[in-house]
Amino acid sequence: MSLLRSRSSHVKALSQLSGRSLTSSARIKAEAEKAVLMEHIAALKKGHLIEAQVEQLRKEKERLALETEMAAANAKTHVLEANASRTGSRVSDGMRSYFEKANAPTTSNLYLSTFLKKRQNDFTTLMVQQSLSSSLPPRGIPVFNGEDLFSTKLLSELLQNGAEAKTNNFGDCLHFLEQYTSGQPRDIVRSCQHFPSNLGYKRAKHLLQDQGPLNVRRDGNSEMTARTMRGADCHLQRLPSEILTEILSYLDAAALLSISYVNKLFYQLASDNALWRMICISEFQKWKRKCIVELLQMRLQERASGYWKRLFFEAVVKRDTNKLKRNLGHIDCYTGLPSRTERVLRNLHVTWELTVSDDTGNEVTLELIRSEFCDTSVCLSWSGGSRLPSYQHISTLQLHGVSRMTHSCSHLKNPGERSLMSKVDMQALTQSTQVIGQDRLVKLKLLQPGIIIGTWKDQRTVAFIMFTLHVHRLVERSIQGSSFCPHMAPEVRPAFDDIDPEYGLHGYQLHIVLHNTICKLMSRSFGRLSCHRGQIRDGLIQLTAISRTSSHPPLSGSITLPWKCEALQGSAENCCIMSLTLLDEFKNPFWCVSSPVSVELGKTSSGSFDYDGEHFLIHYLDADGQVKMTLAWVEEQKQFVVVSLVVHVSVSKVNKHFSRDY
Repeated sequence: MSLLRSRSSHVKALSQLSGRSLTSSARIKAEAEKAVLMEHIAALKKGHLIEAQVEQLRKEKERLALETEMAAANAKTHVLEANASRTGSRVSDGMRSYFEKANAPTTSNLYLSTFLKKRQNDFTTLMVQQSLSSSLPPRGIPVFNGEDLFSTKLLSELLQNGAEAKTNNFGDCLHFLEQYTSGQPRDIVRSCQHFPSNLGYKRAKHLLQDQGPLNVRRDGNSEMTARTMRGADCHLQRLPSEILTEILSYLDAAALLSISYVNKLFYQLASDNALWRMICISEFQKWKRKCIVELLQMRLQERASGYWKRLFFEAVVKRDTNKLKRNLGHIDCYTGLPSRTERVLRNLHVTWELTVSDDTGNEVTLELIRSEFCDTSVCLSWSGGSRLPSYQHISTLQLHGVSRMTHSCSHLKNPGERSLMSKVDMQALTQSTQVIGQDRLVKLKLLQPGIIIGTWKDQRTVAFIMFTLHVHRLVERSIQGSSFCPHMAPEVRPAFDDIDPEYGLHGYQLHIVLHNTICKLMSRSFGRLSCHRGQIRDGLIQLTAISRTSSHPPLSGSITLPWKCEALQGSAENCCIMSLTLLDEFKNPFWCVSSPVSVELGKTSSGSFDYDGEHFLIHYLDADGQVKMTLAWVEEQKQFVVVSLVVHVSVSKVNKHFSRDY
């Protein structure tokens, strides 16, 4: 027990000792914090004292500045009074006492009057500057028309430092673009307004930056180029003709032909026999013509001006004609048409231009933006934006084929001859126009077989114009006509047929293609088509290619017609392009058709019991005949199948061609 008591007393003593040590450490910590606070208070008092001294110095500085201004004012007053006394002016005693009182103000009044005078002077200066600025011309942002590279860079800097830096709303940025653009750039911006604001602005900006300087077109948008040429013309006319001829000697044939359209002086210089003699010798050596020796022996003085120029182009035409005949001599056994038509057109540098006239007589010439060849047809598209008149004001459409010459000057527009291919009177087609397809942006209106006008849905403006041409005699129609008269095909009389006319038509061959300018939906040939004379009904001769008992070919892909303008593109459903070539018994083209067609839901069954799905009808009609095609939808394969194809040829066309009397 004694041991336990001693141990407990020892523990108690240790606990008391630890408690005392904790209390002393807490007291030391509190005293340290108190000392820190006292130092902060002393520093704060010292800082307040310094601030008071600074404030006192500031007030003393302001008082000293006011006294200085007062002394300067008094000195100015004394100088004015002394000057007045010297000039003999007198001031009344009452007014003098008033000035003396005014010149001895109190300190508060002096400060207030000085402040008011200073404010009044500042306000007067500001009014004067504002008045001068209002008399200056406004500093407007230059309008971008795409004619030079400098304006393109300037517009890009304005977008980055102006519209994009001041707003996050892409709709406002797109409105800024439309406001400060003109011509074709404005058409591009407006075509992007159908997109969401962020996507439309980015697309418009990208298209404008990629566009660069615009090419000179013949639609009147070449004022700057014409003005530059007029200025250059004045300087060039001062040069001697010998120097000008030496300059022109470095040009090739196509460049000389282009420069001859500038004025009479350049026409005479560009027709110089010496220039064209060198070109003839150089080119004929490349062609390995036998007459090169005769040309070298011929003297310039023996021929009139322009003879060598005419000789060169006659040789070019003869060479191209022979080459054309050789290339077009390869005939496809299925279509009966030349198989190298596309290659020949590209080698001849043939393009197509569309001239649109409105009801006031104004004309706009559009250059081709897209051409798509597909088997036996070609699709041509043009887009003019705001340069085109509205749909209801278009009066005529003229399609010209243009064969351009190539030259080494890439910045010059190639010269070319125009051949009228088609002239459409819009006023006469208003009643027969039909809508064959549409999407969320445009409606496709079929004016006549082969011609489509796409109009925007929300307005009556024209989005694009599309022509579909058959390749039969396409080369001749594109290059062998004149600007006002189309090419007239030579009359071809059929070979003698010793078969009894009562037998009717026999041995005909049909080649038909359905496509959408990108891919073929169907391409088939059908031979041995015939029609007995007793089967002729209602002035039509019926040729059946696909019937209920024959095989039914499928269609690959969806029935759509893609379209594209300057900045937008889309695809109209339930329409495509049909290209038909009917060969007679002598394998010569007899009836050729290429036109967009619509696909409509059939009202009655096609008579085929093999397909229970929905049936659709394609019906084409013109003055020479009609085509009826029935499609069936097969749900299992998710595709269309052709269950019927019948071609009806006009009796009058057959009688005129074969001199018959059906």
